[in-house]
Amino acid sequence: PNGKIAGSSPARRQQQLPNGKIAGIFGSPSSHELLAQTSKRLHRRRSKGSVGAEEVQLNARSPRTDNERSPDPTYQDHSYPSPSGPSVRDNRDINEPPMITDEHIVEFITDVEGNWEYLINFVSQSKILDWIGGPRGVWGPGELAIHRNGILVFGGDAPDKGPGDIRIIKILTKLKLEYPSQVFIILGNRDLMKMRFLAELDEVDENLDDPWLPTWEKQPRTLSDFLEKEGLEKNWIGKLRWMLECNMGCQGGTFSTRKDELAHLYGTATDEDVLISYTESVNPASEDPWMLEFLRIGVIALVLGDTLFVHGGLQDESAGHVPGCSSKYNKVQDWATALNAWKDRELSEFEQIPYWTFDKHGKKTRGGAALIQYGTPGAGKQTVIYYNPFDNGNPVKRTEKVRKFLDESGIKCLITGHQPHGQTPTVVRHMDTGLLAITADTSRSDSKGSKVFNPLNNRGLAISIVRLQGDHVFIEGVSNDGEKHACKLNRRHPSKDAMPDALVGRQLISNAWVKTVVERNGEKMVIVALGEG
Repeated sequence: PNGKIAGSSPARRQQQLPNGKIAGIFGSPSSHELLAQTSKRLHRRRSKGSVGAEEVQLNARSPRTDNERSPDPTYQDHSYPSPSGPSVRDNRDINEPPMITDEHIVEFITDVEGNWEYLINFVSQSKILDWIGGPRGVWGPGELAIHRNGILVFGGDAPDKGPGDIRIIKILTKLKLEYPSQVFIILGNRDLMKMRFLAELDEVDENLDDPWLPTWEKQPRTLSDFLEKEGLEKNWIGKLRWMLECNMGCQGGTFSTRKDELAHLYGTATDEDVLISYTESVNPASEDPWMLEFLRIGVIALVLGDTLFVHGGLQDESAGHVPGCSSKYNKVQDWATALNAWKDRELSEFEQIPYWTFDKHGKKTRGGAALIQYGTPGAGKQTVIYYNPFDNGNPVKRTEKVRKFLDESGIKCLITGHQPHGQTPTVVRHMDTGLLAITADTSRSDSKGSKVFNPLNNRGLAISIVRLQGDHVFIEGVSNDGEKHACKLNRRHPSKDAMPDALVGRQLISNAWVKTVVERNGEKMVIVALGEG
């Protein structure tokens, strides 16, 4: 943004800026310049008057007053600013899937939900990701890079449950833009939900006096009730807290973890800074719409070879369905292309009309309203984002209709996230078509996990990676007690699986499901799970 050239990666492109200078599209301004820009952005609202928010200062080397935040020369801010200039949407090939060969290694990570430590741990276990260059302080051990034969698929839900939202999203965005044919972002419900902020936090009296209530909430808690019970003032900060806690699935302290991250990144943070960080991150007119840029590069469905990736899963009603289309698609690849094109149109509409307006029938609406609803229970069974493939805590087989839809398009593996289930991914085998359905969200591995760095940490030390190479799916990781687990499954020829790996994804006569394989005292054993209540 400052017109300078930065970065030396051959994959980086240069662009002409309005001032006639050339800038690397991934060029980072200096720490001083970035802090000055951030200070200006974060305090834009303060000119309207103080909200009386208590300021938290976590970096004693960079003291700032409420009116002036000149950067301390000793303060290092290793940033990942969003690219300026043309939208990533202008690169129409950015999500064109590559031709998958046996040399490729595909790794899947999902539902990080703001957990910075989990991302760091995942990279340490990855066979395709590395940190390169020198340490970047709070931004990580280096710049994230991907091996030439690697493909990374992020399964959705990047923010909300930890003080890593900004860093995780900016790092993934930068990685995608540097390696467009090797990195793919699936959008989850938590990602799309951020589109709500601009309209619902627009500073008009109606938004406080008669706030919009999500239609999908069966028993919505009113703003007035929340403010009274929590002892909060009726203002925009109070409404943001209500949105996060009561109708965005962010119970327990997401407001505080965002405040913590802002303080880590910029030295200090106030409640007002938190409010601005949420609204400006999706504002098309913002200097740094980092959340919006993440939504731009993301897709709803991805087909890589014989594998389909979506955030939640498929049901009879959602398979082949594209909102607004009267008929369903029969081929998975065509359906995924059409569904992603619909998402792009909806997001473009949001960028044009991000605030409340009224349709021709006088109904309150906004741009991208259908896309917002698609990521919620309000979409019913027609969404692939919001779906629970478990019954009473136990996995269920995909329906005959879904299996046929996938099989007729040559899809042998369905990989999703969204619904947490224990410390390891859950596999369900379908013997009639050979389909492997894998649900890989392990975000609730350990409710007693350390809360020192993340008060919302429910993962503990558990980590798992789903890895595809050649004919095989490898699922490996570490449970919260440090025990390693691993299994190797042939997704094209299940009969070739060795024991006891061949049992993974099968249901026993006890109704328990085999989840993974461990080795104890030199003997391989299977771990099984049975949900009750």
